[in-house]
Amino acid sequence: MAFKPPSASAGQLAGISFDQAVDFAPAARARFDAFDKTAAGKKDPSMCKALLRFPNGGPADDAGNLGVKASYEEGKIEDTGKQVKLSKVTLSAKF
Repeated sequence: MAFKPPSASAGQLAGISFDQAVDFAPAARARFDAFDKTAAGKKDPSMCKALLRFPNGGPADDAGNLGVKASYEEGKIEDTGKQVKLSKVTLSAKF
């Protein structure tokens, strides 16, 4: 099953073909899932959904030096109680 990013991130991710990406590290993702179930993980969960490799260099290269992280969160601002929706797309690079 192809990864489908949150609809709130659609604008930031336009043009990225997630249907061609391969979940190349299910064992690593399982470690994130296991951590999220611990006491520390419940306080600061990774919320990792997939570790993807894209064909033809895509947003991530074969050596794992570039990556794209898309996340979506809903919650309340602690000080005001105002409901917020936050969509983030992060590009990371390792040199």
